[in-house]
Amino acid sequence: QFYTHAHSFTHTHTVLHTRTHSFAHTRTRAHTHSFTHTHCRGRAVTAAVPMVMACRRRYGDAVREMDESVGTILRELQKQGIANNTLVFFTSDNGAALNSAPKQGGSNGPFLCGKETTFEGGMREPAIAWWPGHVPAGQVSEQLGTLMDLFTTSLALAGLQPPTDRQLDGIDLSPVILQNKLIDRPVFYYRGNELMAVRAGLYKAHYWTWSNSWEELARGINFCPGQNVTGVTTHDQRDHSIQPLLFHLGRDPGEKYPISFSSREY
Repeated sequence: QFYTHAHSFTHTHTVLHTRTHSFAHTRTRAHTHSFTHTHCRGRAVTAAVPMVMACRRRYGDAVREMDESVGTILRELQKQGIANNTLVFFTSDNGAALNSAPKQGGSNGPFLCGKETTFEGGMREPAIAWWPGHVPAGQVSEQLGTLMDLFTTSLALAGLQPPTDRQLDGIDLSPVILQNKLIDRPVFYYRGNELMAVRAGLYKAHYWTWSNSWEELARGINFCPGQNVTGVTTHDQRDHSIQPLLFHLGRDPGEKYPISFSSREY
C-alpha cells in the first residue's frame, strides 16, 4: 500500500502541480513475519537469485518485492522527468530480525545479533542516496548517521531552517550526500529509555548489555542465534557503567573481543 500511494502521489502531483519540486515517501518492510502480494510469493525460490535468498522463503519474497517496488518508483520519477529534482533515500530502521533464522529471518553478516538489540547487527544498516545530477554514481561514504538526521537534512535541502525552540538530535548530512564530506559526531544507542551504548569514531562503549530474557529464550526466542559472546550477549541486563565494555569496530565489527580494561588503549 505504501508503494501504491507513493507511485500515485508522484504521478498525480507532477501532472497537476509543478515539475520543479517533488516529494514522495514510501515505506515497506521485510520482517520475519512477512506479508507479500500473491504475485510475489514463491518468486525468491524459483527466480535466478542467490541461494541465500532462495532459502529464506517468504522473507526472500518480501525482499524481492521491495526491490521491485523501489525500481518501479524510480522508473516513474524518470518517466515524469522529475528524477533530477527528487532525492530518494533508501535505508532501514533496524538490522534484520534473527529470531526466526535461518529459514525465515534475514542476515546481518559479520555483525552481532539482530533487531531488538543495540549490538551492531540490530542497529547498523546500509543507506543509499539517489539523486541524478547531484549525487555522483558509485560514491561511497563512511559517514556515521541516524534516521533522525533525515529531518534536519531534508530541511537544509529545501532551504529551510530547523526549529529553534527545541533540541534536535539529527544533524544536516547534506555536505556528506552532496560533497562526500565526513562529519565527526557521536551516536547514542537506546533501548527504550535506557542508554545502552555510545559510539565515537570507530570506538563503541557498552554501558549495559542485554540480548533478550531467559524467559524468552526458554520459549525459543533468541535475538542472537548461534552468536553467543560470553559476558556480552547476556540474557539478563548487565550494568557496565563503571567500566564500559569497549570495542574497536574497525578491527572487531562483530563485537566479540572487548578491549582489556588494563590496556593502554582502554
